[in-house]
Amino acid sequence: MVGDRPTGRVDTGNKLPAARKVIRMRALVRLGRVTITAAATIALVTGLPAGVHAAIGDFGCTDVNGDEFRNDDPEDGECFLLVAGAVHADHDTDTRAVVYLAPGCEEGPFEMRPHTSRDFRNPAPHSVRFV
Repeated sequence: MVGDRPTGRVDTGNKLPAARKVIRMRALVRLGRVTITAAATIALVTGLPAGVHAAIGDFGCTDVNGDEFRNDDPEDGECFLLVAGAVHADHDTDTRAVVYLAPGCEEGPFEMRPHTSRDFRNPAPHSVRFV
């Protein structure tokens, strides 16, 4: 408006560029959400290695010297060394334990079901794996 006369132009008061910024920001936020959702889905489907799972519970044993050892929530698939050899084991996890005569989870496996105990005679087992 010039003086008291209308000029025929509409005064946007610089609101149009701000509206475009809002639209662009919303589009970027949506794109970010879609990207994060897709990345999380891919990580859940393909990114979980087998070693991250753990038995829930405790595995305890007494060795030939009478010393007691306890392993809380042991990882599945990992071989645990029973240094002096076990004469007794309390297997209170939710997965199977396989007890071996030799270190390195070799020779003569004995299976222990979840929530069981077992006494061992000579030769004493020297390693265990949870499967």
